[in-house]
Amino acid sequence: MLNKINKEIDDFTKGIKEEKGCDEMLVYLNSSYVASVKLLMFASSTFSLYGRLMLFLVMASGALLLSSLIGAIPLSITLFFGTTIMSLVLILLFITNYRKVLEDSIINAKKIINKL
Repeated sequence: MLNKINKEIDDFTKGIKEEKGCDEMLVYLNSSYVASVKLLMFASSTFSLYGRLMLFLVMASGALLLSSLIGAIPLSITLFFGTTIMSLVLILLFITNYRKVLEDSIINAKKIINKL
């Protein structure tokens, strides 16, 4: 399933026709972390689906942490805190990895355009 994201990103970058378009996408990609997530979600519908699923899991673990803090759930706070932090770290690693994949794909598309 993760290879599908790579394929979608490659298909997205093959649609770039000019070198100027590659430069503008690289500038936009490097402008902020939120901009890179927006571009990734635009480039890959599968990434968007995974992103929504992970966001739900972070919200759910945050709700469980809050419930544990107020005493509604008599379980360990450290368990829910660790789960929430681990989810956030995994999301950051996932986004960072595919941001790099998208950047490499744009650079490769730019090289192909320069050869022509």
